Amino acid sequence: MFNLAMGAIEQRGGRSVLRTSTGRLGHAIYGPYEDLTAGTYVASFEIALAEAPDSDDLLCGFVDVVANSGNDSVAFEPLFTSQLGGDLTTITLDFELREAKQVEYRIQVNGQVPLLIADTASSRPAETERWSRSGPRNAFVAEHLPMLERISGMGARIAAIDGGFIMELDGVRFNARTYDDVNFVHELFVLNAYNVLSSRPTCMIDIGMNVALASLQFAKKDFVKEIHAFEPFAKTYERGMANIALNPDLAPKIKANNFGLGDVEGDITIKIHDGGDSGAMTTRDSENGTPMTIPMRETSSALGPIIESARERGLEVLIKVDCEGSEFVVFDSLKRSGLLSEVRGFMVEWHRMFEGRDQHELTVPLLANGYLVFDVSPPTGNGFFYATRFA
Repeated sequence: MFNLAMGAIEQRGGRSVLRTSTGRLGHAIYGPYEDLTAGTYVASFEIALAEAPDSDDLLCGFVDVVANSGNDSVAFEPLFTSQLGGDLTTITLDFELREAKQVEYRIQVNGQVPLLIADTASSRPAETERWSRSGPRNAFVAEHLPMLERISGMGARIAAIDGGFIMELDGVRFNARTYDDVNFVHELFVLNAYNVLSSRPTCMIDIGMNVALASLQFAKKDFVKEIHAFEPFAKTYERGMANIALNPDLAPKIKANNFGLGDVEGDITIKIHDGGDSGAMTTRDSENGTPMTIPMRETSSALGPIIESARERGLEVLIKVDCEGSEFVVFDSLKRSGLLSEVRGFMVEWHRMFEGRDQHELTVPLLANGYLVFDVSPPTGNGFFYATRFA
């Protein structure tokens, strides 16, 4: 059954098809409903591109088979423009039922590319000796299907590349290749963890740049005039610079530094766990792992000139801190140097990796320096707080 809220009926080769409209998100067809016995099946959908896409291999929707009035997912796969042409193409989806169910066939579109969809979805029994669960095109897609659906539903442009995606969301383009990359999308663009607003011209300091998503989100804001970002790990820094390069209109605001901030000046050698996600890498030494030399600067000596220059030019200073345990030594340095009184606000993710150290060690000196603190930390796990200093 066509959902006319997603587009309009057209005639193609004597057949009625739904041409979906750009910018409309939702299910283009529902049904038909079929009662099936237990077994293995192949569902078929007929879909074509209404227009040639302006980018390679865009995620343009999802096909799925559901039961229990749509509450139970039986099979679900993403749909990319590379799978389609100008003529109706049959897209298949393998699924298995362990018991008899009434199923429904659906095509969900994300409004990025207009599609032509026939109302002919159906299934047939699979040949047991040939059937196998096909699944999405790679393990990365398979692992993140629910998140991809959610991000796609927010209007994101998602283009498949080797081993991952290039995404564009809220005016920011970036690579997504790891679990943490997709997790950051949720943190920044769904939870809006760093969606700071101000009417005053501002210098942002990003301690723990990672792959530069927060820096890019800051750079989009007109009141943010410059960003000074710090990332000590070379591979992570390179990935951040690659993301910045994808956004040439935002890049001039960002000065990225390939060193970390802490309580020492110069290189340190620490052990790093092999294969860790970029978002969990820390400059705090581990008991085991691969030795790595990391460039470091003493926090106040690095930030003092930046803060002084910003204040002289009439810029407020806001600091985002997410540095996997180093936040304690960062704050120790800012407190000793008196720089806490020169900053307008903080956004801090802190980490429970040191026995006896918690957010109060960070918030008490802020309160003593005239800050109002909003602590949203849970009783267990890592925490988060915001702080702003009264005028």
